[in-house]
Amino acid sequence: MEDSLIAEFENLKISALSKSKIINTHIHDVTIGPNSKVLEDSTNITPKKIQRDLKASAKDQHKSHSSSVRLKRSPLGKMLVEIEAQRKDEVQSAVRARIEKMQTSIKQLETHSKCEWAKKQQLLIEQSKKQEESMIKSLEEYDKKALDCQHHRQVQLQRQAEERNKRNLEQQFKEKQRHQLLLLIEAIQKQQHAFRLIYQEIFVCLKDSNVANRSFDPVIFAAMSEASVKLKTLSENMEKLKEKCKAATVSTVDFEMSIALVREAGKLKESFQTIVARKLEEDREKRSAKEVKLVAPSSEAPGSAQPAPAQSTPAQSTPPSAQPVLKIPAPSFPVTSAPAPSFPVTSAPVAPAVSSSQPVQPQTAAEVKNPVTSVDTFVSRSALKMYSALQVYLETYTNNFTQLASDPQLKQFRFHCQKAVNIPLNAISAVSQQHLLDKYQRLSNLLKGLTVEAGGTNVLSSQHPQGIAYCTDLLAKKFVLQGDLLISSNPESAHCYAAMIVALWTEFPDFGKLVLAYFYQTVPYLVPIYPPQVQGQSDQDYYRSLGYTYVDGAIEKQDKFLKRMSGTVRLYAAITISSLKRNQHGQHPHGLIYAWRWIANILNLEPRVDITATCLFEFLEVTGSSMQAAYGGQFQKILTYIHDVYLPKMLKMDSGGPVCRLEVLIQKIKSTGHIEPPKGRLPEGFCCQFAKMALAAMNCVRILHNFKQKHQLILCFQVCKRNASVPPPNAEAVLLERNPTEELVVPQTVSSAFTQDMIGPPHPVSNLRPVIWFRSPSETRLQRKLRTLRQDTQHWNQQFWETHNTKFIQERKMYVQQHLVANGEKQNLTADEMSGFYKEFLDKNWHNHVTYNFHWYKRNFAILFLSMVVNVERVFQRT
Repeated sequence: MEDSLIAEFENLKISALSKSKIINTHIHDVTIGPNSKVLEDSTNITPKKIQRDLKASAKDQHKSHSSSVRLKRSPLGKMLVEIEAQRKDEVQSAVRARIEKMQTSIKQLETHSKCEWAKKQQLLIEQSKKQEESMIKSLEEYDKKALDCQHHRQVQLQRQAEERNKRNLEQQFKEKQRHQLLLLIEAIQKQQHAFRLIYQEIFVCLKDSNVANRSFDPVIFAAMSEASVKLKTLSENMEKLKEKCKAATVSTVDFEMSIALVREAGKLKESFQTIVARKLEEDREKRSAKEVKLVAPSSEAPGSAQPAPAQSTPAQSTPPSAQPVLKIPAPSFPVTSAPAPSFPVTSAPVAPAVSSSQPVQPQTAAEVKNPVTSVDTFVSRSALKMYSALQVYLETYTNNFTQLASDPQLKQFRFHCQKAVNIPLNAISAVSQQHLLDKYQRLSNLLKGLTVEAGGTNVLSSQHPQGIAYCTDLLAKKFVLQGDLLISSNPESAHCYAAMIVALWTEFPDFGKLVLAYFYQTVPYLVPIYPPQVQGQSDQDYYRSLGYTYVDGAIEKQDKFLKRMSGTVRLYAAITISSLKRNQHGQHPHGLIYAWRWIANILNLEPRVDITATCLFEFLEVTGSSMQAAYGGQFQKILTYIHDVYLPKMLKMDSGGPVCRLEVLIQKIKSTGHIEPPKGRLPEGFCCQFAKMALAAMNCVRILHNFKQKHQLILCFQVCKRNASVPPPNAEAVLLERNPTEELVVPQTVSSAFTQDMIGPPHPVSNLRPVIWFRSPSETRLQRKLRTLRQDTQHWNQQFWETHNTKFIQERKMYVQQHLVANGEKQNLTADEMSGFYKEFLDKNWHNHVTYNFHWYKRNFAILFLSMVVNVERVFQRT
């Protein structure tokens, strides 16, 4: 069966191949599939031809088949058939062996794979068990570590809680101690106040004129001497307690000591008052006995001549020079505790305190030598009352922020407050109305408790309950110091500072009282008062009370002292003539009435060498014009009295420079009948007047330049071509909107006001002179570029030096203040001490200076190149 199938398959194979051979002779290309081609001569191949070829092939096959049949029937064919059958059997047996071998191999492979799979499965099971055990072990270790960490955390939290509780307890203990210390200091201050009152009563009793006239009496003199010694000791002890209070090192022992001091002072007062009262009673009885003796003879012999009664008193029988003088230690606190008096402010006084008909009586030689014997010889009683009240007010006010001033934790807040005060204060100058108003607004907001920007930091004085009081006191003190630091060298600047003080005084009355108190404390001649030297007072303390300063134990020179005093006096005088701010109404807080009172009070005192003439000269030079306009003939009487009576007194004592300057001023006023207004005085409402048309144009260009930076507005200022002390009445300000991309052009009305470059006065901070560059009507593009580059360079230079100098002044002041505080009693630093600051400042700003020099040379070379090009252009234009 299989052989017949194979034979048929072979026949079929041969038949297909034979047919393919026949067809291939006619077809040479692909005939089926996508690459099949249709032959051009395909029409020549017809089915009949193909059929004919097929029939011929079939015949050939038949012939071969018949031949093969014949071959099979032959012996050779039979043998071939047998051989073929054997071959087939061998092939089949080989195939079967191969199949069996393959099956055996497959079974072996299956058995081997099963063993391998079992081994791998066992290995995987073992590995999973090991991983599970390791994971369990890791989890157990993690749980153990977590428990340890939790325990450690709990211990740490417990320790932190214990430390926090400990700190809280310590803080509460410190707060309790601090509270107890404050209560203790407050109680000691009350005792100090009681001691001050007792001291005042003793001082007034010792200064009483009746007691002074009887000071020759041995009993009273002994009591006064004893009181003087005891008062000195008690005062020194009380001063020690005061220093301990400042250092916060007091204890209950100090409090008990203060009570004992007050008790001792009270006993001393009662003892002294008892002695004085007893002596006065004895004198009264003696006078009564004398009167009885004088009346008795007249009743016995009425017609007889009566002898002149001897009514001379012991004071008359003893010459003034032979009378003993009592010296007591000067109190370190105000003489009285009365509240600050409020004086009515009027436009003119009712009557002058002195006049030509009422000359001032000079002091006797004894009074000049011993000024302690009478208060009236060195101060007016009304002025003393006002001075004492202000000093008490100052002490009370400064006690309001003691905690803020002494708390080290608030050092940063105090530093910010100092910056908020110093930065606008140091920048005050009469540059423009807007400049002054800006500084006023900053200081006003600071005293109101509003937020103020200072040195890149927002400062809020009301952040601390005592912050506003601290800033107010600091600002008042700094304003008074300007007379010493700035106005003594630049007198004209007194008026802008005075205007600022008056504006703030009007809005904040407490600030004005503090300013006046610091004036009186710094320069006692503004009271006016000539402090006497008292018993037990060293020369250094005495000269300090007069206003002198000491540097390295040496007193300052007289010319420097007079210069400092003149600056502060000029500032005080400028306050009395300054006008109120434009939107402020009402009476002047410290106007001309106080200037009149000062002149009257100082003329009622005997002059002193140099200082009296210096103060009078500065005061008359500043206030003379205003007082002449306000008081007229009454002020002329004052001048006549100075010329005829007071000036000769000073010439008898001294003929130095201050007296000569005062004499020249009085002679000039008497000869001309006119007093020149002070230089630098501001007009009404902070309006700065420009004396020349060029300055008005300069202000216009400055405003234009500022608006150019903002790209918003143009301010065209039409300036008349005439000189005037004030801007011309027909000047108009036109405010125009403009496109930010348009070029800013200076109006022709401004540029036509001059025909050349204009140079103004130096800037108060940068010390650079502003320049208005002349603009020609036929200005070319290159000329405009050169002028614009010059203006831009000037503005860049101005900004750099204004910022640099402001920073230098502020850091120098801070350096001086820190070193003065560290050095204690020193008032100024030497050049060697300041050299450290200069080196540090230069090192710190070295990079800025190098950058500035680079840009400065770069700009200047650009200007030089453009100038050369412009000159060449002008040469070609001429040709």
